[in-house]
Amino acid sequence: MLNIYDFIFDNCNEEDIAIIYEDSSISYYQLREKIDKVSILIQECGISSNFRIGLMLDNSIDFIIFLMAFLKNENLVCLLNTKNDEKDLNKKLNLTHNDILICEDYIKNKISRYQETLPIIGKKDFFSSNFHYRFNRNSTDNFSNENVLIQSSSGTSGTAKLAYRTKENIKTDINNIIQSLKYEKTDTVYSSVPLCHGYGLTMGLLAPLKVGAKIIMEKWFMPNRFVDSCILYSPNILLGTPEIYQLLSGIGKVDQINYEKFKWLFSSGTPLTAEIGLSFHRVANRWIHQVYGMMEASTISVNQKPNEQNLLSVGLPVQNVKVKIENGLLYIKGSSISSTYINGNKVLDRNTGWFCTKDSGYINKEGNIFIKKSDNNKNDLSIRKDGK
Repeated sequence: MLNIYDFIFDNCNEEDIAIIYEDSSISYYQLREKIDKVSILIQECGISSNFRIGLMLDNSIDFIIFLMAFLKNENLVCLLNTKNDEKDLNKKLNLTHNDILICEDYIKNKISRYQETLPIIGKKDFFSSNFHYRFNRNSTDNFSNENVLIQSSSGTSGTAKLAYRTKENIKTDINNIIQSLKYEKTDTVYSSVPLCHGYGLTMGLLAPLKVGAKIIMEKWFMPNRFVDSCILYSPNILLGTPEIYQLLSGIGKVDQINYEKFKWLFSSGTPLTAEIGLSFHRVANRWIHQVYGMMEASTISVNQKPNEQNLLSVGLPVQNVKVKIENGLLYIKGSSISSTYINGNKVLDRNTGWFCTKDSGYINKEGNIFIKKSDNNKNDLSIRKDGK
């Protein structure tokens, strides 16, 4: 089976712009060139394919380069949120048994106490010309090479959970998004949501890259920068959160933002409220497309045709995902869903293959899903209200 790197870049136009970040751009050719160089550096450091890699980076081009380089080398990558508090991070590091941790340099000193048992490398250190680290040990890990990611829930509803994501899970999720939402090469995606979570990773990065689209990436959301990007680059897909749409409603009608040009105005992370949805509609004359997903399954459903009556619905399931209600709880089924938690417990029912989301809800006669309570899909948000 093709690794994720080859799957993503198998049909891109290398001259096209791939990423715009902090007012600079990088083409698909330049991005692949950087990934290939880091892939070689990783191997020269003695990091073999059976190493588990902890990746704790903010949204950036470097995040993409490291992630794709490790995936190209068939490593198992554990995505860690830079906003994890010490208690949560300690739990996740104890569970994931990483062989090495790549992190932002400002984080390195904060977690130096782990250095005795876990080699920690700052991002800038790795790219330094003076960096000559060599791993003289072999990982004892014998994980399946079908497992490529370890993703975690944010833990806002209790103890954070971690699950393996296989090549099939990720490829299916990407294809489901592309087929259901008609992602195209001509799209320009604006995203400031965390790449360490499924929403930002698949809908905001991997699926756009797969179709050769352009991605405007931000470390966090700043209304003024979003307005500037609308003027300069004309994005037509926005990955937002209820809080982001609340901010956009607050800045009023901005002439430079033509919301009618947007193909999708996605919202996920926390449940959308009627107040925010209606407030945004008064400003933009557009309804928000609510996305439902969770760590074990990534993208489950999208409200593709929102209106005032179904504003709070999470819509129809994406292609190749089945849903049903049993005893008031939502169950899902499909090959995009993880099969195993990191502690060895099974995600799916052994007999039926269905996964209970533990979210209560109902499905109306049109097939739209309504969630009564959703605690499983709360992501950490990256928002700044202070403009630039």
